[in-house]
Formats: sequence, structure tokens, C-alpha cells
Amino acid sequence: MRFGVAQSNEEDDDLAYEVQDSPSHNRRLAPTIRRPKQKRTNSRYGVDLDYSSSSSVSFSSSNGSDSSSGYGSLAEEENNASRRKTKRKGPTPGRDRKGRRQELSSRLSALREHATSATASRGEKGIEASLDEWDRWEMISQQQARLAAQKQSASFNLALHDLAADNFDRTRRRQDTSVEKEMDQVMGLLKGLEIKRMEEEKKQVQEFDKRNKALWDTIEQTIKAAEAAQAKIQAEREAAERKEREIREEKERKQRQAQEEAERKRREAEATAAAIEAAKRKEKEKAEMEAAATVEEKRQAAVKAAEERKHKQQLETEAAAANTQAEVQAKTDASASSASVPASELVMKRVEWQKWREVMGTVKAQVIEKVKQDDGVRRGLRRSKNTITMRLGQVVNTRESIVKITEDLDQHLCSQLPTRPTPAAPFAFSSQLPIPYLYLLSHISKSLIKQAESEISAKPEAAYPLAKVVIGLLLRGHQALNDILFARLVKKCCWVIPYFPPKQPEQTDAEYRKSIGQKDVAGTEDSVQYNQRMAAILTVYLAICSADIPTIVESLNDKPTAITQLEQLIAPEFRITACWSWLAMMGKAPLPNLDPAPKLVSTAFEMVGQDMIRAFGMEQMRKMAQAYMDDGLGGKDDSVPSQGVLANRNVAARAQLRLLLEPFLYEGVGGFEEKPAKEWDI
Repeated sequence: MRFGVAQSNEEDDDLAYEVQDSPSHNRRLAPTIRRPKQKRTNSRYGVDLDYSSSSSVSFSSSNGSDSSSGYGSLAEEENNASRRKTKRKGPTPGRDRKGRRQELSSRLSALREHATSATASRGEKGIEASLDEWDRWEMISQQQARLAAQKQSASFNLALHDLAADNFDRTRRRQDTSVEKEMDQVMGLLKGLEIKRMEEEKKQVQEFDKRNKALWDTIEQTIKAAEAAQAKIQAEREAAERKEREIREEKERKQRQAQEEAERKRREAEATAAAIEAAKRKEKEKAEMEAAATVEEKRQAAVKAAEERKHKQQLETEAAAANTQAEVQAKTDASASSASVPASELVMKRVEWQKWREVMGTVKAQVIEKVKQDDGVRRGLRRSKNTITMRLGQVVNTRESIVKITEDLDQHLCSQLPTRPTPAAPFAFSSQLPIPYLYLLSHISKSLIKQAESEISAKPEAAYPLAKVVIGLLLRGHQALNDILFARLVKKCCWVIPYFPPKQPEQTDAEYRKSIGQKDVAGTEDSVQYNQRMAAILTVYLAICSADIPTIVESLNDKPTAITQLEQLIAPEFRITACWSWLAMMGKAPLPNLDPAPKLVSTAFEMVGQDMIRAFGMEQMRKMAQAYMDDGLGGKDDSVPSQGVLANRNVAARAQLRLLLEPFLYEGVGGFEEKPAKEWDI
């Protein structure tokens, strides 16, 4: 201890520190100084000793005479210094430790000197007053001891405070240095990671650029190789096409020469054959006339027998003699007019049949075969063909269905034409029309006939929707459908003319069966099946002839404006007048004696009987029905089923025809049964 102050080491670690947490959760070290409790002591000498927490010393005499002495000034100075120190928020780390020690030493020296002089002065005064020498010494010693203790305590507290402040500075500097080092380490680590990331990214970019460049080099090489191969293939193709074109042109040239030569030979052969055919035709016509004369003789004999029988009945009933005689005369006249078959009519029907066969041959050679040979056109028409077949199979007897399907077919047909046909400017059958257009018309006709063969045999009413579709196409300007459809009908069913061609000497059995509409292979179709199929095709034809044209015209957007346009759009073969001609011709030999005749005649009366009444009148239709009843079926008396010129073998068809005619002729029925299917459903 020096001057009553214990020496302290700068590195002393025996001090107690307390860790206090600030609101920001930052820890700091603050010194905790153990101070002695405040204590007041009164000596017997009247001196008050005050040990305060601020380490200040105050002296007061019992008489108060020393209140302004040097001790009081020193104590006040010490108290002020202590208060200034306590007002500090914390230690000042910037002060110099050595300077503080020197300042403390100087202050303690001044305090000691001041205390010594004050004590001596007071001692002298006290001695003079009342105290002896021992008491003064004791009082002075006690005062000095207390003063020294106070000085030592103040010095110790100040030193301890400075030591704690220095230690706190060192700790904070160490912490700051550690944090800075850690921050430097973290920043260095981050910089290192960033540099590593940038290097890796740069490496990846370089590798990607390298792969990308290699990829594009490969792609460019592939494209160049493909272009080179394509150029090579194109050159080879062009060379092959050029060579093929040369070969084809040479072949066509040779074919033209061969065709010209063949045409020349054909004309020569045709001229020779025409001469031979003319001679044969004359002979054949002569034979047909002789056969017709024979048939006429047989018919007249049958008529004569019928007249004799009726005359006998007339004699038995006198009351009805006059009426019976008139009826016999009327029957005789009707039989004579219907049974006589002039040779000119047969020749005309044969010419008509040959004409439509030639039309069908032209369509097959100039249209169908050319489309089959051209793969591009055939593939292009495949979709339209499939649609036409499907739509014709979907048609039902409603206005919406018929109009919609007709418009769909019209769209497919018009897609093959340069301009859309109209009722005022229809497209008639001609070789100048586009081949795909004619091919689709032929396909429509073929599909109609197939539909008739498969469905109409069981349900005749199904023919009316198909007939409305045909009339709808004709009224939209597709006039060429008249020729193509009728040619196909004649090919499949010669009875629509009606005409039954005899077998020619040069014809094979297969060719002859094909000409009369039978199946190509013999034995695949019996007579009943053939009759039903011919009746189904005839049903479609008759439904077209008897279609309700005014109703169909009302559904058109572009309507015909004159009767002449209707006459131009619908050919005579598809008018109701053709039905009257057909019935008249079917009653003439040799057609009535053929096996299909009864079935076909009954089909005609059933399909168009009422339409012919409206067109030609009730009386005319009665005459026609009476002729078939008398001559075809042998009259009202059915006790002898084999009478009449209609084929006796087809008993069921004859019975069906009788059931149709008798109510109309003898039971007062005002006509034939109306077909509800003739009118479409709304």
C-alpha cells in the first residue's frame, strides 16, 4: 500500500463482473462495486464520521466552528468529483491509464498534506482549550486513521472502477475484434463461394455453348446431308420421270396408231356387220310378225270362246240380254285394241332399249373406266362416294331429312363443277361435263338401285323418300341425272321400258342373263326372287314418276319459274304419262305371257293407280283396269284360274292383281288405295 491505497495490477482478474442484458439482447460487462454500508459514528471528541457510498468524508465539530475549514472544502471537492464520476454513463475507454494513476497520486498527496495541516491547527486550538496531550494525539490519530481509511476506500473504489472500465474496454475490443474477424471470415467465405459459383456458372455456360455448338453443327451437317440426298433423289426422280414420259409418249403414239388402225378395221367390220345385221333384222322382224300373227289368232280364238260363253248367258237371262250384249261388245273392242301388237311398236321398244344400253356403255367406258384408271381422281372421289352411300341409307320420309340429304348430295355434285347449276341453266348429259361429276351421278343411281333391291322388296313405302331425293336433285339443275339413272334402271331391269329382249345367237348365257337383269351366275336366283327384285326396282321407278312435284318445288330456294323449265328438268321417262304408256305396253304380247308380268302389273296399279286416275280420269282408268281384268285374268269369273293372257304360272301375283282390280271395277270403290308415304312428314 502506498499513501494508504492498495496497488492494483492492470491484468487483475479477481474483480467481480455482472452480465447485464440490454433491450437489444447485446451483452456487455459492467463492473459491480461492493460498497460498504452507510454508517455514522460519533466519537467522544464530537467528530462525526460519515462513510458514504460516494467515498466522501465530512467533519463537523460540536460547536460548528470548523464547518468552513479545509477539511470541509476537501470533502466537498471529493463529493463533487464522485458525483461527476457517477454521472458518467460508463467508463471512458480513451483515457490514458498512466495519466490517471499520476493524477490520483497527486490528489492523494494534496489531501494528505491538507489533512495534516488541518489536524495540527485544530490540535493546537483544542489543546489550548481543554484537552491534554494524550487526548489530542489520540483524537488526531483517530481522525488521521479514519481519513486515511476514507482516502484508501475512495482510491480503491476509483481504481476498481477504472479497472472494471479497462477490463470492459478490453473485453469489448476483443469481442469487436472477434466479430470483425468472424465477419471477415464470413465475407471471405461468401466471396469464395461467389467466386466458386461464378467459376462453375462460367464453366457450365462454356460447356453449354460447346454442346450447343456441337449440336447445331450436327444439325447443319444432317440438314446438308438430307438436302444433298433429297437433291440426289429429286434428280433421279426427274430423270426417271423424264424417261418414263418419253416411254409413255412413245407408247401413246404407238397406241394411237394402233387405235387408228383398229378404228379403221372396226369401221370396215361394222359396215360389213351392219349389212349382215340388216338382213338378220329383216328376217327377225318377219319372224316376229309371224309370231305376233299366231298370238293374235290364239287371242281371237279365246275372245271368240268368251263371246260364245257370254252369249249363252245372255240367252238364259232375258231381262239382262241388252245390257249383257253391250258389255260383250265393249270387252271385245277393248281386247282387240289391247291385244293387237303391231310390229312397229316392238321395233320401237327394242330401239329404245338399245339406246339406253348404249348410253350405259358410254358412261362405263368414258367415265367409270377412266376414273378407275386415274388413282388421284379415284382417291379424291372416295369420300364423296362413301358419303352418298351413307346418306341415301339414312333417308327417312320427313321434310327435314329429305331436304338435308338432297342438299348434301347437291353440295358433293357441285364441288365437281365450275359453276352451280340452276333450274334456268341446268346441266344436261354431255361428254363435255367433268368426268368426276358424271361419275358421282352414276354412283347415286347405282346406290338408289341397290337400296331398292335390299329394302324396298320388304317395304315398298321406302321408295317414296328416295324418289323425292331424285326429283329434288333434278329440280336443282342436275338434268344429266335423267339419262344416267334411266340407263342404269334399264341395265338392271329391262321391264321399266317395258321390253324383254330375246336371246341373240352370239350371246352367251351369262351375257343374256345380264341383259334381262338376272344374276350373272346361273342358279343363284330363282324365278320368285327375280320377280321380287324386278318389282322392287320398278317400284322406285314408279315412285319417281308419281312424285308430288309441287310440294318438292316449295322446299327449293331457287324455284323453276315456268312449265317449260319443269319439262326441261324432268325427262319424259320420269313423268306420270310414262306410267300410262307402260301399262298399255305391258298388255301387249309377248309381255303378258312372261312370268314376271302379273307381279309387275299389280305393282303398277298399287303404286300409281290413284295418280293415273287424277291424271287421266276415272273412265279412262276403268277402261285400262277392265282390259287387264278381262284379257289378262279372264274376266270376273275366277272359277277357271288359268284364263287370261297373263302368265298362268304366277298364281299368287294373279290373285294379288285381282284383289286390286275387283273392288275398283265391281264394288263401287272410287279408286285405288292412297299411299300416305307419298306425302312427307312435317
